Amino acid sequence: MAQCTEYIAILTLAEAACYMRPDIDKYAEGKLYCPRCQEIWEEIEEVDIVIGDRSCLRKRVPFNFLSGCLIPVVHDSFLSCFPEHEVRKNLFLGRVYSEKGELMSEWHTARGKHRLILRGTKNASYRICEICRRPVYFSNWGFFLYPPPPPEISIFTSGAKFIARTDVVDLDLLRKMRKLHFVKLPVVDSPLDSLGDIEGEYVPPENPSWSVSDFVVSSE
Repeated sequence: MAQCTEYIAILTLAEAACYMRPDIDKYAEGKLYCPRCQEIWEEIEEVDIVIGDRSCLRKRVPFNFLSGCLIPVVHDSFLSCFPEHEVRKNLFLGRVYSEKGELMSEWHTARGKHRLILRGTKNASYRICEICRRPVYFSNWGFFLYPPPPPEISIFTSGAKFIARTDVVDLDLLRKMRKLHFVKLPVVDSPLDSLGDIEGEYVPPENPSWSVSDFVVSSE
């Protein structure tokens, strides 16, 4: 059976990242993400956030991210580049609230149900987090996919980046959006960064849970 192996990485060029309202960011440490590497706990699905300044989210820049834990924050117009059923199948979508706790209904956090490490050839390195024991990888260009992703999964996230099969993306619509950049990703049989296979042994927290319901006007 023929399989689609063409993927792109979608990156935001937003001039300033979003940030969590300071009191909630302090509350989030250890509950939402690992306090050392700031990677969101794997048991958490939808991630609701209260941002510190709503001016960082503008419809004309439909893709941003939350500083620290690097979760994408996207507008409905960005999600419209993908079939709705693929979004439901592949992404956990969380609510976004303003600094006053008011729901910003056109905005969402987007967390891949299937995440991967987007690797690269430039300045590539990684370490194992001392607390959660997951790999913390860095590269700032020359992106590639290794190992090959499961072909039945069409949309992934890797930190603040989207990775998608090209057959589920409206590229013409994507090209019309401001402050976005996307690059084609080669899928390779051996890593190009000379780092070999990257594996960790995840150590979960006790009773992970996340809610901002005590900080918002309404969750509806």
